[in-house]
Order: sequence, then structure tokens, then C-alpha cells
Amino acid sequence: MPSHHELIEYTKYIANTAWARFGLLSELIGKRIPCKGRPILLLSMPRSGSSWTAKIISQSPDLLYLDEPVTQSVLKYGITPARFHIKKGGHPPKVFEKIFDKSFRGIPSFEKKITDASDWSLLKRSNKRLFIKEVTPLLCHYYIDNYDPQIILLLRHPAGIVSSFLSLWAKSDYKTYIFDVSVLQASATKAAFMNIKNTTDYIVIKYEELCAAPVEMFKMVFNFLKLDWNNDVDKFLKNTMNPVESESNHNIFRDTQKIVYAWKNRLSIQQLEQIKKVYFEYDLPWYRDESEWQIE
Repeated sequence: MPSHHELIEYTKYIANTAWARFGLLSELIGKRIPCKGRPILLLSMPRSGSSWTAKIISQSPDLLYLDEPVTQSVLKYGITPARFHIKKGGHPPKVFEKIFDKSFRGIPSFEKKITDASDWSLLKRSNKRLFIKEVTPLLCHYYIDNYDPQIILLLRHPAGIVSSFLSLWAKSDYKTYIFDVSVLQASATKAAFMNIKNTTDYIVIKYEELCAAPVEMFKMVFNFLKLDWNNDVDKFLKNTMNPVESESNHNIFRDTQKIVYAWKNRLSIQQLEQIKKVYFEYDLPWYRDESEWQIE
């Protein structure tokens, strides 16, 4: 049975999002009372540390946060988010176009886990920027062309991503699975970067750098977004670095120093060489130093 505090919070959530549950009328309200400025998009491959990164950024009182609105919506149609793409200049089916528009207009009619981190009251909406976290990197060009977001591209070592996938979904044919995930990671990252590098308002950050110096790196991100760093954000960040046991795949309380290079204890030299070979074929500018691929 929910506690008294949980009931109060849920009641507040229902009240603050009620305006978003009237279909076309809600869309008109969203247009007439838009969020402040351009949307912010945190974009990455799955298993890149995006849940932790986004949760820290979302602590800013100046943001309204949507947690994977496109990703969670397309999953219901049996689509793998990281593989979901739209041809350049093409148009998505109407059902997906509505999801994209609803997301980037900040209309919180999604399920609670996507929207419940923010106060969606209409009275505060026009004073806050919209912040979206997504793991649909192949849609980057569509997001840019249609919504002009300020973009944070979050990267993680290819071996870290592949290793994380392997730990969640063990396959009998490891070699084929590792190859497939390696190709997806490298090709999706390259496609996203080729699109954002022609814009003027983006940053690329590495998960490993966030883990090595979290306070300094997140302050840099906040500065890029022109958000104020405060004691509450600082405290929340430091609390997340105290590990908590959880069965969730999106647990944000972690030993960052331990997790970031866990792949070195999970992958064999042969598996690492397979990932490296695929990654180097895509000629990306990150993770090219031999020292970054050594299993100590």
C-alpha cells in the first residue's frame, strides 16, 4: 500500500499533467504555452550511461524532463530503438510523427515513468526548458531538421557497450552477436556525429570522462546549457556515486570508477579484438589510442 507521501506526490503528478490528456486540445495548449527556448536533447546508444547522466542534468530546477519518450513508445510497436531510422528527407508514419511532435513540444501524456521527474504545471511551463533523453541515434537528422535541439552526444567505449549488452541478453552465438552490436554501435555513432557536426550548438562527451571527474564534467555540461549549478545538484550527484543494490537495468546509484571499465574483466582478448576491428573500420575520432583497448 502506498504511503501518505506517495499518495500526495501521485495526486500532484495527476493534477500537473491533467492538461496533457485531451488529445488535440492538449496539442493546442502545448503550442500556445511552449517551453522556454530550444529543447535540449541528450542522445546516445543504449547502455552508455545515459540514465545516470540525464538524471543529474534533470536536477536543474530550470528543466522539464522526458525520459526516452520516443524509445519507450516505439518499443510498443516491436521496434528496436537503436535501429529505428527514417530516410533523410523522408516522413515517418503518422503514428510516429505524433510521438515525435508530442515529445519535442513537451506534452506529458506519456506513461508516468517517462514524465514523473518534473513539475508539468502550466503555470511554470513557459519558464522552463524541455530536456529529453533518447537512445535513438539514427533519428538524429530528423530531430535536427524538425526540432532544432541543443544536443549532447554521449559516447561510451565500444567494448563497454557490447559488454553491457552481453550481460543483459546472453546469446549462444557470442561471435555473431558481438559483431552485430559492434556494427550497430559504430554505424549509429557515426551517423549521429555526421549530422550534429554540421550544427553549431552541440557537445560530445565521453562516459569515461564523466566517471573520472564527475563534478568538473557535469559543471562543464551545465555551463554549456547555460544552467546554474547549485548545492542540490551537487549533493544529488555525489549521492548517486554511493552504490545501491538494484535489479533495475537503469539504476543510477553506482560505483562509477568500478563500472566504467568493467568490460576489461568480462571480455576475452579475442572478443575485444573483434569489437576493435569493427570500430576502427568506421574511422571515428574517439577511442583510437591503443592504450584504450588494453586489458590490464
